Amino acid sequence: MKLLTGTLLAIAASTSQASELNCQFFADALKTAQGDMIAYTQKNYDVCVANNAQIEAEKAASAKAYADEQAAAEAKKQHDLEVGIAADKIQAAKPGVRIGMTAKQVINNTNWGKPSSINRTVTSHTVTEQWVYNAGPNYLYFKNGVLVAVQN
Repeated sequence: MKLLTGTLLAIAASTSQASELNCQFFADALKTAQGDMIAYTQKNYDVCVANNAQIEAEKAASAKAYADEQAAAEAKKQHDLEVGIAADKIQAAKPGVRIGMTAKQVINNTNWGKPSSINRTVTSHTVTEQWVYNAGPNYLYFKNGVLVAVQN
């Protein structure tokens, strides 16, 4: 019995030493792993911060580009409005149509200008046109390029 107890004590002592060594090894490995994990986490955090900064910079640039486009569109709209008003005033200052005018004279020299649409009839001897102005509705009738009637 003494022999068995001594053997068991020897085994326990050697196991205890091995356990201490194993625990120390695992503790060291855990510290190394924790250090690696902290470094890995810090690296991922730094990459995330850099990506977020880049995303925010791209969002700001996109917002600025959009605002610039909107401002340019608004400026063009305002310019077109001013030009349109000026053109309307010039057109309104021109005289009305007179029977006997040519189509070119009606477009260039009267306050009627270009029609919204033209209905044309061609026969063997005549070309008849009905010019339609949607702002009225008003109509001009031409026979062989000469104004022959006005309907408004």
